[in-house]
Amino acid sequence: SQSRYDYIGDMGGRSVCFEAKSTQEKTSFPLKNFESHQIEFMRKWKGASFVLMELSEFNEIYFVRYSWIISWWDEMKIGGRKSIPFRDIRDLDKVEQGNGIALDYLKYVEVSA
Repeated sequence: SQSRYDYIGDMGGRSVCFEAKSTQEKTSFPLKNFESHQIEFMRKWKGASFVLMELSEFNEIYFVRYSWIISWWDEMKIGGRKSIPFRDIRDLDKVEQGNGIALDYLKYVEVSA
């Protein structure tokens, strides 16, 4: 249902679904922060889907495409890591303040779908 996601709807004619997730961990983002039904819904989603991922210990937020999360999830399911190392997350787009917006993530949505 719609209430399971932080936003599901339309942005400028594009179907968008995203979540905001946060961790206080210091080295990696636990995949247990996602529920299997969320992963399976996003696997089928046809529009743009992403996570605004906060590393709260460092006051950093990253734009993470759901397809990337799903690849980590699938690896975990066959015995891989149960978390995503911060070094890998930090290779992604960091969301900063901009255009008078607290978190200017829309510029990434336009190129991600």
